[in-house]
Amino acid sequence: EEAAKQAIERVNGMQIGEKTVEVTKFLKRGDRTSPAVTNFTNIYIKNIPESWTDSELSSNFGTFGTITSFCLLQDAQERKFAFVNYDSTEPAQKAVAEMDKKDYRTDEQKEEDAKKDDDEKKEEGDHPSYLLYVTRAQSKSERAAELRSKSVQQEAPARAQGVNLYVKNLDESTDDVALKELFEPFGNVTSVAAMKDERARCKGFGFVCFQSPDEATKAVTEMHLKVVKGKPLYVGLAEKREARQE
Repeated sequence: EEAAKQAIERVNGMQIGEKTVEVTKFLKRGDRTSPAVTNFTNIYIKNIPESWTDSELSSNFGTFGTITSFCLLQDAQERKFAFVNYDSTEPAQKAVAEMDKKDYRTDEQKEEDAKKDDDEKKEEGDHPSYLLYVTRAQSKSERAAELRSKSVQQEAPARAQGVNLYVKNLDESTDDVALKELFEPFGNVTSVAAMKDERARCKGFGFVCFQSPDEATKAVTEMHLKVVKGKPLYVGLAEKREARQE
């Protein structure tokens, strides 16, 4: 390591012909920071208080700079999450630095959480589930890569069962036919179910099953957060019942 350091000091900046040599310490691929990691404007937020509305989201994150767009959504377990996009990188970085792990609990909620086991409080590694989780939002290609990784793990049983997607934020007029029409451009849809209430109106969510993981991945990549009838859709892998109960 010392020899490498000395070599860098000797050679870095050396002029060879009309070119200047630049030598730096080798970094493994996993240790390199891509421009996308630092030059971002879109952030992802979860562990959001149940009481928050669009107004609270906008006021709390608007203090860091100009927000160009945002959306507050719910996942399959009705936990709130959001995306906030700023007009430049600086406010986005500041929001992540200052809002991640911020505590918005009431004194009563803190007392209740104090009684829980540590395992109940943790969600993302050492990140307690009662603190805001704020980070750079993944790009569409990054989400697709992550989903492909998850799909590969399920691929063997998926070949027999298909891959089931959960779709939320559907318009109340959506029926099985309309839901299938939304997703069939991405592959072989083996079944759909737009969940209805007692008045035969869509409850706002449903399920779409594709024959293969690749088709499901493409559907999530293209349809997640796509605005349909004025609402941004939430599209993700449907959890098995056992996973939901854990």
